[in-house]
Amino acid sequence: KVSLGPLDLEESEQYLSVLLGVDRIETETLRRWSDSCGGNSYALTVLALASDRSGRLRRSRGTAWVAADVDEVPTELADAVAGNSTAEEWETLEMVAIAEPVLESALLREFDATCLHSLFERGLVVSRSMPDGSSALVIAHPLLAAALRAGMPPLRRIELHERVFDALDRDRGTVNPVHLPERLMRLVVFGLEGERILPFDWLW
Repeated sequence: KVSLGPLDLEESEQYLSVLLGVDRIETETLRRWSDSCGGNSYALTVLALASDRSGRLRRSRGTAWVAADVDEVPTELADAVAGNSTAEEWETLEMVAIAEPVLESALLREFDATCLHSLFERGLVVSRSMPDGSSALVIAHPLLAAALRAGMPPLRRIELHERVFDALDRDRGTVNPVHLPERLMRLVVFGLEGERILPFDWLW
């Protein structure tokens, strides 16, 4: 419940060096981890310890690193969140992780307001400004979003993609999405992932 702002690169290196018992973290690894975790200290801890436990972490002459080609999303992060969430909160997190960035009001109406409020309070879901000035709902930390998606059973992924597609498709009414490029792209992506048969002109 203690709120800490994101750690910058220097703070992240100091924190991780103490955690892993080394003098420094290799620059590429540090930057990759910091970007993945959004500077969140808890996410950094889970990522570093999971890498160490799995044997992916290497140490030499006081420096620790993980090669980019063996970096993996630790399921421990999602497991820790799952253990502290209700079934409804977990379902909401999964939906946001699949659909982010959630811009459409049709998708926002799919979420339970009480669950969303709780997830906002816990800092797991945030509203983020988009380049066009609009606001979108996203998982607070990229690493958590990746962990949620990576740990999702295939059938659950298909189910969620179908649910997103159906909500967006209902919302368009009789409007042909070919004239709405952003909506069309979303419909095609979720339709294909949900194994739907799509109109040829959409795909074209």
